[in-house]
Amino acid sequence: MDRSGRVLLAKAMSPDRFFAGCADLPAGCQIAVEACGRAHHVARRLRQLGLEPRLFAGHFVTPYHMAGKSGKNDANDAAAICPAAGRPHMRFVPIKTAEQQGQLAVHRLREGFKEERTALLNRIRGLLTEFGPAMSTLNESSPAERFVS
Repeated sequence: MDRSGRVLLAKAMSPDRFFAGCADLPAGCQIAVEACGRAHHVARRLRQLGLEPRLFAGHFVTPYHMAGKSGKNDANDAAAICPAAGRPHMRFVPIKTAEQQGQLAVHRLREGFKEERTALLNRIRGLLTEFGPAMSTLNESSPAERFVS
């Protein structure tokens, strides 16, 4: 969509075709993208082409979905992103570098491991309660004595 609101292209395409088409755009052209799984990678590639990518959080785009259009799909999302991109008050998601994404991935993995560990300990504690007193009420004298009652 251009600045006047006229739709220039409205069809699905592969990522390779998308980037090939973006290479023909003038430098500094704004590209609006919904922040999703590959959005930061796409934004970094668009910056390499000299374009200005703008990432939107999905919940900021939702109010711009057209009435009567049901379902969440790429075509409805694109139709909602276009008017949202032109709003002066719209907030954008900062584009992360690959290093920042790597750090976030490590943090998410660590948090996931902590949640899994806690769930496992709670499951073990629940199973052991069937055999006697709960582990938290036992004396902390020695590990072997915890399981003997």
